[in-house]
Amino acid sequence: MAKTFRRGLSGLEDFSQGNAAFSRSTSTGGTQSLSSVPLFAGTGSPESVVTAPVGCIYFRRDGGAGTSIYVKESGTGSTGWIAYSTGAFANQAANIVFAGPTSGAAAAPAFRSLVSADIPNNAADTTGKSAKTDALNSATTVVNVASATAPTAGQILQATGSTAATWQSRTIAIPFVVDGGGAAITAGQKGHLEIPFACTITGWTILADQSGSIVVDVWKDIYANFPPTVADTIAGSEKPTLSAVQKNQDLTLTTWTTSIAAGDVLAFNVDSAATVTRVLVLLRATIP
Repeated sequence: MAKTFRRGLSGLEDFSQGNAAFSRSTSTGGTQSLSSVPLFAGTGSPESVVTAPVGCIYFRRDGGAGTSIYVKESGTGSTGWIAYSTGAFANQAANIVFAGPTSGAAAAPAFRSLVSADIPNNAADTTGKSAKTDALNSATTVVNVASATAPTAGQILQATGSTAATWQSRTIAIPFVVDGGGAAITAGQKGHLEIPFACTITGWTILADQSGSIVVDVWKDIYANFPPTVADTIAGSEKPTLSAVQKNQDLTLTTWTTSIAAGDVLAFNVDSAATVTRVLVLLRATIP
């Protein structure tokens, strides 16, 4: 049974359900009416039980944290009561939000987990993917971007045409010049390169100043073991070679040791040469 009450000289007093008039003592010993303030008290929630106009307050005697005080915020019947918290919120678990119901009619907010409908324009899930991703998939210029296969470490997304983009490894060039100083190149070790990054050799190109012949071996060892020797060859049976030509190329290495670690040192050794006086050996490699 809900009741109303008022505050008088003797404190809070219970009255029958209805409007209660607040009053105060005057300097002449009488009382002065302040207003007609409808207050209700009882057990259980007032929602759909207590009929009252907007602005009424209900004190729930059996309420707890967040359910002890209700305010009538809408309607003229028994619905529209909203519970108010009178203290600080209790601690909550991670990733919990304070929000209304996940669906259906309006109801008092509470702490709960997010659902997909909480995020505008999100028709997918709450794990990071949204309908916006699907919208990108339907766009002509990015369709291959969004649907590309998973990349390997170090790959970048690169366009290969006006509407296509795929994951590509970054390709670099490692050049080394053998210069005879105007004379025909002779056999022997011609120099070294320290490679400061990890990479994988994928091919070679050799270019000469004129038609001729040359065979260049490539050796590799760690910095601590410098200099590399012929025992450290990595070229297998596919050494950069010219045979009475000015250029040659091999981009499908099958017998090379192709892995280079950061800090490895390469040595370039001419096994044999004829006629050519200046040669560029260019190693192609991909980097992660």
